[in-house]
Amino acid sequence: TLPAVVGVAGLGVETGLLYYQQRELQAAADVAAIAGAVEKRAGNEDDIAASALKEARLHGFTGNSYQINDPPTSGSFTDALAVEV
Repeated sequence: TLPAVVGVAGLGVETGLLYYQQRELQAAADVAAIAGAVEKRAGNEDDIAASALKEARLHGFTGNSYQINDPPTSGSFTDALAVEV
């Protein structure tokens, strides 16, 4: 029974880590979208992508693949003043 308990505990830890990492990436995407929207509302259309990527990296994003939609293609804020990351 001890191996079963250890196995279930390990599975629980792995699942918790998976949810934690997903939450960190979502937070980085949220901050990046806000940074892009701030640049857009300030009239700095050329700085949207750079600002969004900078903030995403500051909040833990280390990947090389990202997409910025201006205006957003989905969701409830598909107006001209929003940015989707």
